Amino acid sequence: MKQILFFLVFLLSFDTYLGQCNLGQAEIQVLITPDNYPNESSWKLFANNVQIAAGTTNDTTICIDTTACIRFEMYDSYGDGMCCNYGQGSYSVVWNGVQVATGGQFTTISTNSFNCPPGTSCENAISIDTGTYIAPDPNTFYSFTPDSTGMYSVTTCGLSNCDTKLWIYENCNNYVYNANNTGTLFYNDDNSLCGTRADIDAFLLSGVTYIIRVGLYGTTVCNGGIPFSISYDGPVIGCMDPQACNYNPDATVEGECFYYPNPNCPQGPDLTIIQSTIENSLEIRTEYATNCMVEEGCMNGYGNRTVLAFTTHIKNVGDMDYYIGNPNNNPDQFTFQNCHGHAHYEGYADYVLYTMNGDNIPIGHKNGFCVLDLECSDGGAAQYGCGNMGISHQCGDIYSRDLDCQWIDITDIDTADYILAIKVNWDQSPDALGHIETNYQNNWAQVCIRISENNGVKTFTVLPNCTPFYDCNGEMYGNSQLDCNGDCNGGVKRGDLDLNGQTENLDVQLYLEHSVKNNLITIPCNDLSDEVKGYELKVSGAKITGVSSLIDVNQFPMELYFDTLTNEIACLSLVDSLIPKYTDFTPILRVYLTDMSNEICLDSVIRILNKQLEPVNIQVANTCVESLSSNVMEQTQSFLIQIYPNPSKDLITITLPKINEAMELNIVDAYGKVVFNHTITNSDELKVKTSSFDAGIYTIQLNADKFSGFKRFIKLN
Repeated sequence: MKQILFFLVFLLSFDTYLGQCNLGQAEIQVLITPDNYPNESSWKLFANNVQIAAGTTNDTTICIDTTACIRFEMYDSYGDGMCCNYGQGSYSVVWNGVQVATGGQFTTISTNSFNCPPGTSCENAISIDTGTYIAPDPNTFYSFTPDSTGMYSVTTCGLSNCDTKLWIYENCNNYVYNANNTGTLFYNDDNSLCGTRADIDAFLLSGVTYIIRVGLYGTTVCNGGIPFSISYDGPVIGCMDPQACNYNPDATVEGECFYYPNPNCPQGPDLTIIQSTIENSLEIRTEYATNCMVEEGCMNGYGNRTVLAFTTHIKNVGDMDYYIGNPNNNPDQFTFQNCHGHAHYEGYADYVLYTMNGDNIPIGHKNGFCVLDLECSDGGAAQYGCGNMGISHQCGDIYSRDLDCQWIDITDIDTADYILAIKVNWDQSPDALGHIETNYQNNWAQVCIRISENNGVKTFTVLPNCTPFYDCNGEMYGNSQLDCNGDCNGGVKRGDLDLNGQTENLDVQLYLEHSVKNNLITIPCNDLSDEVKGYELKVSGAKITGVSSLIDVNQFPMELYFDTLTNEIACLSLVDSLIPKYTDFTPILRVYLTDMSNEICLDSVIRILNKQLEPVNIQVANTCVESLSSNVMEQTQSFLIQIYPNPSKDLITITLPKINEAMELNIVDAYGKVVFNHTITNSDELKVKTSSFDAGIYTIQLNADKFSGFKRFIKLN
């Protein structure tokens, strides 16, 4: 007993020793309660913007200087936080015994700062008004609430010789500490007005609080702090009549209006891509694909990927602004869930890789942008940002190659010569005011490249004499494309098996039938490697007579199909839906069997596809069970059922052998739901009206004491 007590005292003493911090240090505890998917969680801890610790779901205790500004970032790679859909996960941070941060309900990231002097973090920004100030350190944060709507200037021009940068954020909700313009409303580094100093001209709303960050380029130093100023330049003066050709939706003070065909009416916006910027910025590098990147389509797989990155510089060389406006006023034109933390304008840019023969390689992606005035080197006046998007005439927007998704994923492409094409306003959409570009011929830029590989490392070479790209109609930089049959602007859709011009439920059902029978000849028009998801299984030891899903059809609408010859079952979702995540074994499928042997097995899991339509690694347990009817001596016998017409529209006739016992007939839809039931006695024919049935594949199940059978038919609209 004395030895045991001594051992316990020793352990307690050792733990206390580990928990003690030196003089001038404070103890920080990171405490993690994982949810049901702990592999999605990770965290980072920063002191004075320097990472000092990181982990996943592990707790930690460390000592740190009592004067340090601490930032804790909690991540969830799936984007559903730690609570409360899939477990009661949470995090908490304790500083010298006091809880200073806690949470669990967030999407991708939750950021908390504490023990920070005013201005050292986004959460404790210093409140200021218009005037001139000196930021004591790089990356000092300020909050500014305008008292008037109009144009404001935030600038370091003429105040020092330091190489400065400025950021303006909407809030701190999704703020990620970054040196570029990720998540910003407005941003500036260098500009034509004052060189390496920073200058932002922004349209700001009264009563809205904005976060301003003042910093330096790279590791440069600015002795004595960073001077900057905020000034109100006045309201926006312009035509306020929507019928006028020079209507300005941001104007609050009436200006002169013009109406067509007045010669003072502007011709329109004209977006163009600076090709030399792309050529001079190309680089190959390795990037780690996050769930967000795969979800957005800018990565074609997980893990480390090889990407060809580039900078996109888009200018408006027309005589009218390309106006997009506030995302909240036009939500259909924007995506709000993306990797950058702000709304993206859909359909704005398209990154495409073509073979030299003009075939589209399916590795590119459409990139939604936050469209803003990032430079006005041609003499324009900047005004647009992520909260009120657009590109002023004689201004431009730049997306640097160091931003996420400013690339194409070339991990899986062959070594060859290619055309890299970057398109702006690729679908030739008018702006939010209905203005059409005056020229679409300059909406393309292209670079001819050769992709090579040496010992597993990809490289590229820019090829000279890159001739303009012509679409299949012979139009330079045109948008016409070959359909899946190779016809230019043909009408055949990929996946339209019944060739009625639509991809619909019946096509999915036909795919299921071909899948389990393995009798569909793969051609481009029926290869849906990136359009469907589900699973395919095979059973042995019995004959399948029916299947039904046990998942709520509202949660996972799908089609089920089975084949008695191969004993395979296939399932595909009809819409953009997924089987919910489960933490325990959960029944998802009921299989009806006959002709059972002593043992029934899940013979094989042929394939399971995830949300990104990729094969999933699986583990299978308890694959076989003993048949409950293995001691039954007399087995049921199957017999022939005939249906005509098949396919049918309004009426089917079912013929079957006449036997001297009652038989129960069920008609079951693809979800396993019984849509018709009838008991047959002393009859070998039955007519069933099917006019009320939805189009699809149905199974007739016939059961008697010693006989059973089934037959499928197709119901047409």
